[in-house]
Amino acid sequence: MEQVEKGKGGDLNAVIRAYLSDVLHLTDEMVVTRLCKFFTQSILAPLATNLQIGLNNVAPICDGTKWSIQVSLIPDGFVIRHTKDQKSMNKTDPLNAFEFSWQTEFEIDKQVQNIRLVQARLVQLQIPAHPTLTQDAIDARTKELKSLINVTLM
Repeated sequence: MEQVEKGKGGDLNAVIRAYLSDVLHLTDEMVVTRLCKFFTQSILAPLATNLQIGLNNVAPICDGTKWSIQVSLIPDGFVIRHTKDQKSMNKTDPLNAFEFSWQTEFEIDKQVQNIRLVQARLVQLQIPAHPTLTQDAIDARTKELKSLINVTLM
């Protein structure tokens, strides 16, 4: 329990790791421990970083209001889907003020030893209507941003 107390300096991962190992006595060899690792932001870090770098020259982005995780049991494993909302930090240029959601899906075996599939995709992109923008301009910019985001998520 002392390790759990040490982790309270703000590192939630440290607190959880300490709790799982010191209090529940779970080890990395256990399925539940390996499965829990799929619920952290660190599993998304490479994709999120690529997205940040890829869009930085166009329109810097920040986190939106939602991040959800869905777990599905399939006959021979699990599917874990992370869906994350993000938005551009631009508030003045209507073509660069947008919000979007992207999703990463992991398919893993029941023993959580093999990742069989990882795929990321854009779920939704929205450029808010603005009096200075025509629908054609919004459609063209949406197409351009969708392409850039999808390539960045590959």
